[in-house]
Amino acid sequence: MAAEQFEKLIKEYPAYEHIRHAYLYYADLLSYLNMHDKAITICLEAEKKAKDNLEKGDVFHMLATVYQKKQNFIDAEKYFYKSLELFGYDKHFYSKVFYDLGKLYIEKGEKEKAKDAFKKALKFRRFSPWLKYTRDYVVEIKENLKEQRRGSGLHPWQKTRNKK
Repeated sequence: MAAEQFEKLIKEYPAYEHIRHAYLYYADLLSYLNMHDKAITICLEAEKKAKDNLEKGDVFHMLATVYQKKQNFIDAEKYFYKSLELFGYDKHFYSKVFYDLGKLYIEKGEKEKAKDAFKKALKFRRFSPWLKYTRDYVVEIKENLKEQRRGSGLHPWQKTRNKK
């Protein structure tokens, strides 16, 4: 299993220069497998391996993503903002974090905050790899806000999610 391979890699090569990446990939895999608590522990271990603020920001971004998947929106938002603080003014990372914050706010039902976050994502990096998706979200959020003003209720994603 892939998780076992990550465990082996982390134990056998603890001094490897880029071991932090292995920790983050492992945390992402664990989160995908709904093993969120173990993923959080792995992220905290990765933080110890981070050499500078950019690397710590990357770890906090993954930690925020894990908390979001765990439906712990308070900690997810906290760690997204911590990662922004550590990234400095790196527009690439700002764009990605604001994009992810926008998705978080959609999940929380905070459409105006989502729209603001997506606009910031667009502002920070014109040629972001997330640009197309960010624009799509902004358009969809605007349409949903119009629908809500007319009284139709939930966002289409929330309607789908509630059917489960």
